[in-house]
Amino acid sequence: RIALALAIAVLVVAAPARAAPLSIWHAYRGEEKRALDQVLEAWNRQPGVTPVRALAVPHDAFASKLAAAVPRGAGPDLLIDSMTGYWNDAGISQQLGHEEVD
Repeated sequence: RIALALAIAVLVVAAPARAAPLSIWHAYRGEEKRALDQVLEAWNRQPGVTPVRALAVPHDAFASKLAAAVPRGAGPDLLIDSMTGYWNDAGISQQLGHEEVD
């Protein structure tokens, strides 16, 4: 769980700095949410980085919220969801690989 949060931080490190914060949506609760919050708090304290704001979305509402937001251009910059493969196949999201973040 903590490793996943750290992997997200690595992706964010590779993102070019920009004025607006990046958004990340997730359905984490409990220990996973605390780990992600700790990583993002540490990241956001760094000088000169693009801040990242997390939004916890209940798992049962994730699909409808994402499907409603993306066509309006209001979806997240990053997402963590058990249906990521589905979102990629549907063209709603794109999985980042090494070639995208190098």
